[in-house]
Amino acid sequence: MRYLYINPVGTINVSSKKEDGSPLTSSWTISGPTLPDIEGSGTSQSYPSKPIGNYTITWGNVPGYVTPATQSLTLTSGSTTTFSGTYTLNTYTVSTSAGSGGTVSPSSRSVTSGSNTTFTVTPNAGYTASASGCGGSLSGTTYTTGAITGACTVTATFTLTSCPNGATVASSCTVCPTGQAYDGAYCVWCVGGCSGAGDIYGNGATCNNGALNPPYCSLCPDGEDISTGVCAPIVPPSLIGNGVCDEGETVLQDTACKPKTKFWQF
Repeated sequence: MRYLYINPVGTINVSSKKEDGSPLTSSWTISGPTLPDIEGSGTSQSYPSKPIGNYTITWGNVPGYVTPATQSLTLTSGSTTTFSGTYTLNTYTVSTSAGSGGTVSPSSRSVTSGSNTTFTVTPNAGYTASASGCGGSLSGTTYTTGAITGACTVTATFTLTSCPNGATVASSCTVCPTGQAYDGAYCVWCVGGCSGAGDIYGNGATCNNGALNPPYCSLCPDGEDISTGVCAPIVPPSLIGNGVCDEGETVLQDTACKPKTKFWQF
């Protein structure tokens, strides 16, 4: 009597796809009762006549996609088992950075690999905007990125070009009260006399009212000084004032730039 021994076998199918169900080319490694491991690639593959037992598939990486988790299945005699791997697109964060003088909205977006996105870049009044990063470009107030393949940052900068309040200091748009000037940090009183106008700290600030406005930012006519707070004819000898010296007088000014004082010289 003869005995016929049939080795129990089954079929293993493999398929890989995208989230939408469309095929995606990938690679895989199947380990199980047979040696060596089964190496495969493509969108689908069938492996017939494989010994029964437990099989595990490890999916290969596909750029821009999240790799499916390892799967394990049991193959029984005469059966067909299928490994199906679904690859989802990677998602990256696109952040923003904005300097003073405007805004960027939203502050960030989550973008799938290979897609682009947009941000709104809004300059404040008197500013112009520029932006860069993530392979994009600015058109009007809309910044459009390039295809996103990793986390990146859109950076916006704003440049002051004009002051909406009519100030003459474009770097700060600061308007000082009449009789004062902006010195780059503060509004300071302007002081001057018959020889012209200046500023209290001696740092080059200029008067912003453009008018003859005693006792500040004033230019007195010839023969007058501002010693009394208004431009008035010089009455020599004068012990106070900061006008043009009379004969026999000299003008002294201390380091605090206080009003000049006239002294007799003999």
